[in-house]
Amino acid sequence: MNLTGLLHMKSDELQKNILSTYFSLRIGIVVLSVGLPLILYFGGVWWGQIDQLAHSMSAYYGEGGGSMRNWFVGVLWGVGWFLYAYKGFSALENYLLNFAGVCAIGVAMIPCNCWESATGPSQKLHFVSAVSFFICMAAVCFLCAKDTI
Repeated sequence: MNLTGLLHMKSDELQKNILSTYFSLRIGIVVLSVGLPLILYFGGVWWGQIDQLAHSMSAYYGEGGGSMRNWFVGVLWGVGWFLYAYKGFSALENYLLNFAGVCAIGVAMIPCNCWESATGPSQKLHFVSAVSFFICMAAVCFLCAKDTI
């Protein structure tokens, strides 16, 4: 659909288009979020010769010589951008989603050095980003659900 098509839409058609966009963003977030642990585990077994479950999803960044690194980083970037692009139904929800998106990207970009052959100190900023991401998402669920239901 081009801009001319949007300009000539009736109000109910435009509303339907907007709702389908929001629904698609939500589906994208869910698919990537549910798929990430499955991709990391099964991809690690098949391609990375990681023969046991890593102790965290972040550990897949370096386990097996980093064979799942691109998947880990790519999916977290995708989730982060989806969360940032999705506009909440209240100012609080929007701020929480934006911050959660930034935190997801932070988790992707700041290695934790938590895999078996890692050298160097563990990154506290990675941990803070990961915990902040989950806290923001929980806050959206518990504090903002009434705004959308």
